[in-house]
Amino acid sequence: GNPVVIDRKTGTKPSLRIERPNVSVCGTIQPGVLREHLTTGHFESGFAMRLLLCEPPVRVPSWSDADVTHDVSERYERLVRALYARSASEQVISLTSEAKSLWVAQYDLNRSLAARLPSGPLRSALMMIEATTARLALVLHLCDTVGLGEDLAPVTERAMIRATALAVWLRYELARIYRKYGFGRQARSRDARLALDLPETFSFRDVSDVWEVKKAGAYRVIDRLIARGHAEDATHG
Repeated sequence: GNPVVIDRKTGTKPSLRIERPNVSVCGTIQPGVLREHLTTGHFESGFAMRLLLCEPPVRVPSWSDADVTHDVSERYERLVRALYARSASEQVISLTSEAKSLWVAQYDLNRSLAARLPSGPLRSALMMIEATTARLALVLHLCDTVGLGEDLAPVTERAMIRATALAVWLRYELARIYRKYGFGRQARSRDARLALDLPETFSFRDVSDVWEVKKAGAYRVIDRLIARGHAEDATHG
């Protein structure tokens, strides 16, 4: 999110400055496409942890005459236009004491949950939820106060209550989706993934079968597993 300056040797604009190089993307994707394209490299680089994934349960649709009213549609359009019309000047926005108490409770709970998980993609994703909670609270606060002046009051308890509720839901969704689509396994290295297919106590023969290598290769794999903490040398050989 820091400003970026690009100096070019040619062109009508030899120097480009991007104040806020941030891009937010919201959309849908088929589960099969997600599994195919979210690869180990995306987890290793930290990209996957920056995705807020959710998959609400599928419901059988039934006919309804209910629709968004003209009044609601107009109010939503006015809100979005007013948010875009706000100046982009940077401000430091504090929390009310009530909002801070909620933030601290959510922070401590999230940290305690993450501490119970082994190091891996789900744990990293949970850590990202903390920043998400703060951003959601700010967005909701802006929606509540848009049109009340450019100087923002502290984030309110009302905004933080809704932000923490959304963050808790997203936390459960992340854990459920990671389990459902095996992202915890996919995010591991090849050795770590294949090690999950070994029996609790194994020999070079088991490694040869799983890794599809000969005896010398199996012993090299065993050395790597021990060195990386994926296995212990219980008995010689």
